[in-house]
Amino acid sequence: MRPIIGITSDYNDGDRPEFGGKIPTCFLRDRYVHAIEAIGGIPLILPPLASPSKSARSILERIDGLLLTGSGPDIDPEIYGERRRFPFKTVHPKRFLLERELVRQAKKKGCRFWESAAGCS
Repeated sequence: MRPIIGITSDYNDGDRPEFGGKIPTCFLRDRYVHAIEAIGGIPLILPPLASPSKSARSILERIDGLLLTGSGPDIDPEIYGERRRFPFKTVHPKRFLLERELVRQAKKKGCRFWESAAGCS
């Protein structure tokens, strides 16, 4: 049986014309989907959800592994007690909250997870 690998997606509230314009959009670079398929897995794209603490446990019960994707924007330094010293785009809070909760729950459950430039492992 092929493993199901959850892949986190990015999110645009509709304020980033370079990522979907004025319509709220969930998006993911195709290379992540192809990478999971290439190793024999079934990719399952995970959009940011409204209730991450409730959703994370249910998601992890249904997948065999988790891939946290890179997207360009960085985690807001205020989240880990630092101030923002340089101008840069930050990860959307909806995405960050889901990914943080998925990592917390994955560690408790012993679920395998990988990250791509998010610094979460």
